[in-house]
Amino acid sequence: MLSEKAIRILRRIGSFSEEQLETMSEAEAWYQIYSHDQAKSKTPKTRNPEVCFTGFTDDVKADLIENAIQAGFTVRDSVTKGLTVLVAGSNAGPTKLAKAEAQGCIVTDATGFLAYLEMRKATTEK
Repeated sequence: MLSEKAIRILRRIGSFSEEQLETMSEAEAWYQIYSHDQAKSKTPKTRNPEVCFTGFTDDVKADLIENAIQAGFTVRDSVTKGLTVLVAGSNAGPTKLAKAEAQGCIVTDATGFLAYLEMRKATTEK
């Protein structure tokens, strides 16, 4: 008979019938559990690209953030290790610019970012 823990896990991860659970050995149960965990860990994880906006007025920044979120970007308030794009306005701080460039981030202005979003949208709609 299977342990309660194995039964709970198998019910959560798979579609095993009660008959299958009753006839399954403890070793078979744990094999199924670990096989499921390994298959799940091999699934590639996709991350949304990250963008940070700096040097803009609040209303312009709000519009840019809305466009970025609609395009599937994750918006950050600072330059992070996973940052993909830094969009710099006329009042962008030199520290953020230098940090983004040192990390190899794309640094662009609002016009360039919006043009990129349009191009990206056009290629995904095809």
